[in-house]
Amino acid sequence: MSNENKKHYLDYWRARKGYSLSELSEQIEKAASVFFSKSALSRYEKSDAELPQKIIEPASKALHITEDELVHGPHHAQKGKSVTASDESKIGNAIETPLWEKLAAIIAKPSQGDMEMIDGLESVTRTYWELRSTVGYQDLFHAYAGHMETILSLLKGSHTSHMHARLCGLASDVGQRIGAIMFDKNQFGTAMHYYQVAKEAALEGENFLLAAVCLGKMSSLPIYSNKALEALPLLREGKMHAQKQGARTTKAWLAAVQAEAYAKLGNVSACMRELEEAEVELSKDGPDMLYYETHFDEGRLYGYKGACLLLLNKPSDAIVALDKGISILPSKFARQHAIMYADKAIASSLTGELELSCGFAIEALKLSQRTKSDLVLQRVNTFRQGTAKWNGSPIIKEFDSMMEAYAPRG
Repeated sequence: MSNENKKHYLDYWRARKGYSLSELSEQIEKAASVFFSKSALSRYEKSDAELPQKIIEPASKALHITEDELVHGPHHAQKGKSVTASDESKIGNAIETPLWEKLAAIIAKPSQGDMEMIDGLESVTRTYWELRSTVGYQDLFHAYAGHMETILSLLKGSHTSHMHARLCGLASDVGQRIGAIMFDKNQFGTAMHYYQVAKEAALEGENFLLAAVCLGKMSSLPIYSNKALEALPLLREGKMHAQKQGARTTKAWLAAVQAEAYAKLGNVSACMRELEEAEVELSKDGPDMLYYETHFDEGRLYGYKGACLLLLNKPSDAIVALDKGISILPSKFARQHAIMYADKAIASSLTGELELSCGFAIEALKLSQRTKSDLVLQRVNTFRQGTAKWNGSPIIKEFDSMMEAYAPRG
């Protein structure tokens, strides 16, 4: 069942909040004041049917979310809206003061408001990440570093097993985001440190879906360090955790990443096998345990296909795949679009289409202005290095002047 066709996000929110079937069914039972078994909860999670109102109201209360979020997903409230640079200070003022007030109250009375505290911390985590399209990945580092300090100080306290698991999940989530920022900045050693800690935190909290996602992100470090062979055991472990959780979308994404690793190694058959596996997993119907930051879909799959075909020295086929990815993927995902345009520029230069390739590279640079992504700039630089034989041509001279305007050196 695709995200667009999901009738509810009960399974997603249960995993996100760290509840077992028994724990959540007990909470719903208390909220509804009627008997509600874990087998009944399991049937609702696996069903494609809409949730009845008699379940929506007590379940949303038990999960500390709105009814809209339960039915439509975590980003329903923000649908159709975007965060602008002018909103940043307003958001900061809106979330920071209440957060610190809550933390002060909880430190004074640790038995009160635990669930509200975790919900608040999770909300801050998501709000910061939504700012990346305006302030860029790099500028989020200090915000997340301070956020992590708060979470770690809370982890030192004494909590119920459920609270401890949720704090571990939150620490893993924030650690992965910091790792992603470091990866984008090409600081792979620091990124690996954060990813390793994030994986340990996820496993400590028995959140195997978060661990699977973390392993996938971790595998990108050896792939982009020309050590793709080291990525394979990480991806196999990630797939194992995703399989346990019934996380089809995450498993599909891991297969696509593994395909890129095999492409780096020049293993055509293994690469094609993993791409096919990713496609099959995405096409399956039925329940899917989702981690909302994975965002893997058909458009991104074509992006991976294009990157793989480019690595396998099949530029014409890569261009076809990248065109499909660009046309399918929603425009709001600027960083992914920029990466695909940069890859398309490289592929087009290999087919001798210099003017076209420069146009694609400029489009990648324009899009990178929205996310301030170093990874995109690295890909554009790779394109430029590959066009050295045309140095001095009018087209390259014009491209260099435009590149200097969009990405000035120093």
